[in-house]
Amino acid sequence: MTFANPLPLWALAPVVAVAALVAWQAYRQLGGDPRRRAALSALRLVTLLWLVLFLMRPVASRSETGAREAVVPVLVDTSRSMSIEDAGGERRLDYARNLLTTEILPALSDGFEVEVLAFGDAVTPVAVGDMAATGRRSDLAGALADVRERFRGRPVAGIVVLSDGGDTSGSAEEAMAGAGRSGSAPIYAIGIGSPTAGRDREVISVTTAESMLDDSRVDLAVSAVSHGDGAQPFELRLLENGRPIQVRRVTPAGDGVPLREVFQISPPRGAATVYTVDIPVAAGELVPENNARSALVLPPTRARRVLLVEGAPGFE
Repeated sequence: MTFANPLPLWALAPVVAVAALVAWQAYRQLGGDPRRRAALSALRLVTLLWLVLFLMRPVASRSETGAREAVVPVLVDTSRSMSIEDAGGERRLDYARNLLTTEILPALSDGFEVEVLAFGDAVTPVAVGDMAATGRRSDLAGALADVRERFRGRPVAGIVVLSDGGDTSGSAEEAMAGAGRSGSAPIYAIGIGSPTAGRDREVISVTTAESMLDDSRVDLAVSAVSHGDGAQPFELRLLENGRPIQVRRVTPAGDGVPLREVFQISPPRGAATVYTVDIPVAAGELVPENNARSALVLPPTRARRVLLVEGAPGFE
């Protein structure tokens, strides 16, 4: 046992002496049996000494064997955005790899069991040298949930996360809020990459309604965002099975503000159709790969029954 506020030996003796004097003075003039006064003084002295002990804040130290039983999962983002070269002149993933090998793993390995996990489309154990920025998305919320389930029943000292912060799961805030619940391991997040977004245009999502009837028109909704170009307009191109069918020039409300556009499409009969929305790649874009997204529109799969209701009696 150690103390957070220890007293030096030269100060401890006077403190004990003063406590004994205070205990004796408290019952010195009390009449009656001297043995009773001595017992009360002794109880007062023990109480005062306990108070001094508490003020010194005793701390119980854990053995090295116990500390080694705790695990520290290290989550490394391996989505495609980690291939951007804006981390001190090198790729984000390379910067994270160097940070792991030179600082994080040497600092943690002596006291804890460390497990390195890559997260993108899924969470998988990985060697530091085998990490690759190939994930199509960055599901931070799912990764944290997976880690809690993976190490259920084991002492987790903390979770280290190395990421550029680009979560695409839509539920990262709920996951981080869950980290504050009782019993949850603390999360230590380390940001990778430039703190300011570079020039980049992205098609965030492409969604379509179900095709109900042949030759019917279907809504195709597009969400896009532009970073680094302010409110400058840009083009959205709609392609049907790779063939351009419509071009629309759009203007965002501001830099980094998502916009939504709806196209009207009429899929061909009898076959599935791939619709792609893309943004022409501009010079200096950080991630040209995110400039296009596609959606598959299937033909009607079953006959539909139509109820016709007339507004007035007829003579049919």
